[in-house]
Amino acid sequence: MTKRPAVVLLTVLLCSLAAPMAVSAELSGSIEASASTVTLQPTSPSAGDDLSITIAFLNTQSQSAYTVEYYVYMDTVNENQLLEQGIINEIAGDGMESKIVYWNGLTEGEHRVWIKFQHDDAPSQTFSVPFDVSG
Repeated sequence: MTKRPAVVLLTVLLCSLAAPMAVSAELSGSIEASASTVTLQPTSPSAGDDLSITIAFLNTQSQSAYTVEYYVYMDTVNENQLLEQGIINEIAGDGMESKIVYWNGLTEGEHRVWIKFQHDDAPSQTFSVPFDVSG
């Protein structure tokens, strides 16, 4: 009888590991973006490097999405830290649109890329991607 609680506990543990992990994504209207849709190059930047930031915006609906505003900031969401602001005129239904933004002349230390976006009149969403710059 002492094996039964251990078997039940092991079964519960294995079931929880088998369940898919939830990935957090930000959604504004039908447009989705998150840290998992952002790519930074180089992946291990050094001081003085230029960083290429590729952001994929996904349309979760079957109809086209129009007027998606985006803003990309260095380290904090502040007008003085704005790298780029733009508008994506259309993203096809169930489609994706990528934008590439550059952060030039990186300095050593811990940094964050902040991304804010809004589809039409839906509430805006903001998220960040941390990265380290070596000396």
